[in-house]
Amino acid sequence: MRNGILKEAKALIDVTGFPYFVTAMGKGSVPENLPSFGGVYGGRATWPDINNAVETSDCVLWLGNYPVCLPSALLICTC
Repeated sequence: MRNGILKEAKALIDVTGFPYFVTAMGKGSVPENLPSFGGVYGGRATWPDINNAVETSDCVLWLGNYPVCLPSALLICTC
């Protein structure tokens, strides 16, 4: 991800325990072996349970590219 925020993103995940997701191009940017990792989100091409978790969240914090340009992003959701 741009602007070197990976350390801060990982700290946010650790502190909050909120579910987090990545896009296909964001894979590898944060650990995917933590209990709160929800999977890879890709809009309509996403598994239904992952799509539902992201799209029905009360709040989605996008880190990385603007959501319209899905390629490289980390999503932290409050479900």
